[in-house]
Amino acid sequence: MFDINSLEQGFFILGESSNRLPNLKGMRSSFIDFDDNLYVLEVQYGDNYTQNILKSSFSYSIWFWSKQANEGTKLLSSKGDCYRFYVDKKKNIYVTETENHRVVKYYAPVYSNYTIAAGNGIQGSDLSQLNLPFSVYLDETNSDLFVVDRVNRRIQKWSSDAKQGETIVSHLFAGARSVIPDCHGNFIVYRRNEAKLYNRFEITGFDGIEILNSSVKFEAMAYDETNGDIYVLNIKRNNVIKYTIEREVTLYNNTISSLDNETDVTPCEIASDSTWMLIGEVILGNSVLGCGSAKEQLCLPTRLFITSDDILYILDSGNLRIQKYNITDQTVSTAINRGLIFNPLSIYVSETHDIYVLDRPNKTNSFVKVWYNNNYNKHGTILIHANENFRNFYLDQDLNIYILTNSDIRKWFAPNYYYSIGIISFLNNRTPFYIDQQFSLYIYDILQRTIKKWSAGSLSSMTVFSGLPYTYNSEQLIFTLDCNNNIYFTHINKLEKISSYVIYRLNPKKNSTEIIDRNLTSVAGVQFDSYGNLYVTERNKHHVKMFAIMN
Repeated sequence: MFDINSLEQGFFILGESSNRLPNLKGMRSSFIDFDDNLYVLEVQYGDNYTQNILKSSFSYSIWFWSKQANEGTKLLSSKGDCYRFYVDKKKNIYVTETENHRVVKYYAPVYSNYTIAAGNGIQGSDLSQLNLPFSVYLDETNSDLFVVDRVNRRIQKWSSDAKQGETIVSHLFAGARSVIPDCHGNFIVYRRNEAKLYNRFEITGFDGIEILNSSVKFEAMAYDETNGDIYVLNIKRNNVIKYTIEREVTLYNNTISSLDNETDVTPCEIASDSTWMLIGEVILGNSVLGCGSAKEQLCLPTRLFITSDDILYILDSGNLRIQKYNITDQTVSTAINRGLIFNPLSIYVSETHDIYVLDRPNKTNSFVKVWYNNNYNKHGTILIHANENFRNFYLDQDLNIYILTNSDIRKWFAPNYYYSIGIISFLNNRTPFYIDQQFSLYIYDILQRTIKKWSAGSLSSMTVFSGLPYTYNSEQLIFTLDCNNNIYFTHINKLEKISSYVIYRLNPKKNSTEIIDRNLTSVAGVQFDSYGNLYVTERNKHHVKMFAIMN
């Protein structure tokens, strides 16, 4: 992450205010080689230049000045448009011919001979094609060529003499310009006022990690790999701004490699054909007394969470508090009091009984806070704050936090939560989701009426179930898995005169669907204890019911 460090006075090395000739009019890019020689890209337009620029009206040239020379030499010239170029150690020049949808390599020292290094000259999105390539970088340790394929929003790697490229990064942000590899194998890509760090999807997600966002619109960027400084060219104020590293972060793999394979796993008491008592027992709250704030009462309870030692936490939304119920000895206490949370949407409780809350005081502010065990009476620690509308969240076993935003699911990495990556994009903002013990992510795709699964680190999903019933109110849809990865979700039955909630169970192994309860109202939370008993909040009845497992 970068911040402005200093503004330093520079001097002109080329142009009307310098002593070097000729004075170029259409300078677009420059390059300094290992011998401190200067190369400049000049782009010119034909005499009949109009707003509707024709490809034939472009021509580009690359000029050369040795370290001490005042007179420049034109090394090459060709028809077409070009934005960036690269010079390797042998002085060969790689040029992005943008409108020709290819990268051309000119051979030193004469530069009259060339080959096509990337693309086939045909506009497209196949691996053998490019679409308006913008910039290029050569890894001289292995001759791999990296191209910012702008319209296709990807970085392509072309090995020497390859007939097609390999997509290294997809989902580049729109308007991406140059690509600059750092010493850690990441790619720094920038556009007008923003820079992002990209790597493989499992490391930086589908949209990269933002490392610089400035009010300054810059035309070019350089990276000092010795210390990590970034320099940007501010063309409006005619200066160069240096950004230095403000904070270092560790990049993590979005995979299950961090799982401890020797961790003891609690035996699962829920079989694929388990059944529960038809009549549930109210264990907390009272539908007769209604909404209340006494210790044994609830008011509009919503989400539930049960820890492995069978402590039930209830989000008592109407009272703006979180209640704690010991399933074993049936005692009740208040974990988080009124005044500490304002519009809580969901909760998660760790094995050490740290309570995580997604709190949205208003539509433009969202917080994820944690109350560490034995510090419940304090205001909590803010882990994540954003000026946007978070919808739901969940944590995996490593306490990484997944948040449903208005358009995607993002993952913030523990323990510091300094940065996030996008792992699923273009979702309905009401989409319920769940993370299992293997770090796989399940979503209920409301629009397509399917349940999809993304394995950890995977860019694509598999459909687990399809043809699910239509959901009338997705805000009230509850979605969870048990310890055997049977899937449960609620559905509002509107075929009867009085709307009732139905709980479905889906068994992926048997590809079966069944109804386990159809006589509930306003279900807002579903959880299982270690014995397999089922707990349900009926929001409008202000209570929590327990359905005992029968087999």
